[in-house]
Amino acid sequence: MKRWFKWLGILVAVAIALTVLFVLSGYLLPAEIELELEHRVDASSEELYELTTTYDGIKAWWKRANEDRGEAFEVRHLDGPKAGVGMHIGFAFPGEDVFEHWTFTKVEAPLSVKMDVDFMGVLVSHRTLELTPEDQATLVHWSETGLVGNPMWRWMLKMFKRGAIENRHTLLDSAGAVAGAVAR
Repeated sequence: MKRWFKWLGILVAVAIALTVLFVLSGYLLPAEIELELEHRVDASSEELYELTTTYDGIKAWWKRANEDRGEAFEVRHLDGPKAGVGMHIGFAFPGEDVFEHWTFTKVEAPLSVKMDVDFMGVLVSHRTLELTPEDQATLVHWSETGLVGNPMWRWMLKMFKRGAIENRHTLLDSAGAVAGAVAR
């Protein structure tokens, strides 16, 4: 029996050591995160601008994005105007507290949207959407830079960066589908 306790003690010590090593090594990862992507959307820059800078537009966009991704986020107007600079919106699961905040800091119709995004204080980023007209479509350049304080989240973001970029492509496809439906 003593032998089992000895091995159990060794396993617990190894698990604790690996956890501490994992957390501490997170401090070696950069706190800054950067996401960049370009995506062609089958909608005009004016349609996308309206969709991405108004509360009603974002609500329609995210309703479609939820359907496309099988999620159920609510978009809530939290403060400020319902369009443009100063608009503050939040995302939450039904009946839950807001977990992500967007505050619009600069909008230049119909080509540029800038916002600060706060994801539960874990990731605070500056997001820019540049909308470049291309024939009947728009090339969207999505850039995001932010700071991640918690070393555990640095690991998570490093491991899931590709998924985050794919997620943004899906979001832009959803925006194109909504903008096209609104225009018809």
